[in-house]
Amino acid sequence: MTLEELQAKLKKRKIDAYIVTRNNMFLGQDVLEEENRLFGLTGFSGSAGTLIVLQDKAVLLVDGRYELQAPRQVDAAKVDVVCGSRVEQCLSDRLGRRKSARVAFNAWTCSYAQAEAWRRALPDFQFIADNSEIFDNNLNRKNCRVFEHKIEFSGTDRMEKLSWLAGRMKICGLDGWFITLADSVSWLLNIRSNCLPDTPLVRAYALVDKNLGVCLFGDNLDFDFRLPGNIRLLSTADIPQILKKFKNRGIGVSAEDASCRLTDLMTAAKVRCRFEADPCLAEKAVKNPVEIGGIIKAHLRDGVALTKFLHWLDTKAAAKTELDIVQKLHDFRAAGQNFFSESFGTIAAFGSNGAIVHYQPDAKTNAELRDGSLLLLDSGAQYFDGTTDVTRTVAVGIPSAEMTENFTLVLKSHIALASAVFPAGTSGAQLDAIARDPLWRNQKDFNHGTGHGVGCFLNVHEGPQSISRNHGYYPLQPGMVVSIEPGYYLAGQYGIRIENLALTESCPETENGEAFCRFKILTLAPVDKRLVNKYLMSSGEISWLNQYHETVFRQLSPFMDEDEKIWLKDACSPL
Repeated sequence: MTLEELQAKLKKRKIDAYIVTRNNMFLGQDVLEEENRLFGLTGFSGSAGTLIVLQDKAVLLVDGRYELQAPRQVDAAKVDVVCGSRVEQCLSDRLGRRKSARVAFNAWTCSYAQAEAWRRALPDFQFIADNSEIFDNNLNRKNCRVFEHKIEFSGTDRMEKLSWLAGRMKICGLDGWFITLADSVSWLLNIRSNCLPDTPLVRAYALVDKNLGVCLFGDNLDFDFRLPGNIRLLSTADIPQILKKFKNRGIGVSAEDASCRLTDLMTAAKVRCRFEADPCLAEKAVKNPVEIGGIIKAHLRDGVALTKFLHWLDTKAAAKTELDIVQKLHDFRAAGQNFFSESFGTIAAFGSNGAIVHYQPDAKTNAELRDGSLLLLDSGAQYFDGTTDVTRTVAVGIPSAEMTENFTLVLKSHIALASAVFPAGTSGAQLDAIARDPLWRNQKDFNHGTGHGVGCFLNVHEGPQSISRNHGYYPLQPGMVVSIEPGYYLAGQYGIRIENLALTESCPETENGEAFCRFKILTLAPVDKRLVNKYLMSSGEISWLNQYHETVFRQLSPFMDEDEKIWLKDACSPL
């Protein structure tokens, strides 16, 4: 469907606006390109955004990551791009003079909580849940192979996890729990799939009863193992019929993660719906010892691949393009043990493309590397034992003094947070300011979060924890993996970002018994010292970088050939 065709439907049905999200029925999870209504209607390829389609215009709402990218991808004659605004504000600005404006939204792709928030904010508007009249659940129907995430990687078997969930039901007085997030279902049942190119989750819902029975709702799923007797595989079309069996019984479901369509089905079946946070989110965010051990091993292998690539880039990458970089890095990673896929599309952004925070090269934008600028390389991999995400900014040719100054400020910001010690229970929002302080002191900033949670052979962006001034309210706990990724971007010139993943761990107990936490850096790859102005760094910051590089060389050098080892020794030499 084109934007014009959608607007014609709105006029025919006398609808003033239609809210289009990037979601399919699995809210907040990755989507395939053909499922992405935002991309189909506008050409915008970013990972987050909301489109307000009016009868004669459309408005694309994005955050700071896409402030530069979105205007380059959409037709300005048809779509206005607005950064930082909310849906309610946009609707009020565009339709505020109309009494009882009619606003439709896809009930499969909007959460119950989001729709209720719109209704509360704009009580004079009529919000209409579109169950499939214009858009359906946006889900591709291709077959997916489903396989077990083996106990040697998961560390906890599915029956133990289901027993834990049953215990939560008993505490809450519930007869069942409807888990709607695909990554929560995948974690709970120790299953993964090849449905998405970069994320191995299984796209299914799970209704778990207090007796450990599971109704697994998914379409076109081909299991390569026999499901245990307590798990029934059903179609999503079976949801209404199964819900009837829970009439007048209490089922927990997350208002933030369940679609309006699902909650409407629960209401129609006369289920006693209890809105509770998805209990799997917090539980899977704290990795168990087996997962932590696997994540550490995955980062070692990933560090070997990335460092071999960086050696290649520094010695053999003359006249290469961004797409050459993407393919070569993939080849190095794919040669490693337990490799499954990338964890997201590689960001290989040279020169001015680096200022576009989530830029990804394609045939139209593919830039050739030339002396005198920077390459921002943000990439990661899915291994059966862990998920990685790392960013390095590399000098191509001789960098300018301005480049080294800005890079050094970003490095100082990274070190400030990476070396922080903080009371247990500190939120990501509180930590965010620590990272920004060196940049703020120089009246500079970056318009994205400082860090996000990371799954274990699951989503590379995982909640509930994040390090962000806007969304980082959840307290960090030992066992959580987070990214640390401050940056700085000059539009039309270059971008800088330095990202490591870190494990939150407990500090030794203090004399008065207060609990504190710190970060253990997981990522192993040299930072480009050619971009470091050591005279802008304190002795403590220099010591941190030297110790980090000492660790990188010690752990990676046994896996390098002679030329690579010589290069790595120089790359990791003390400042």
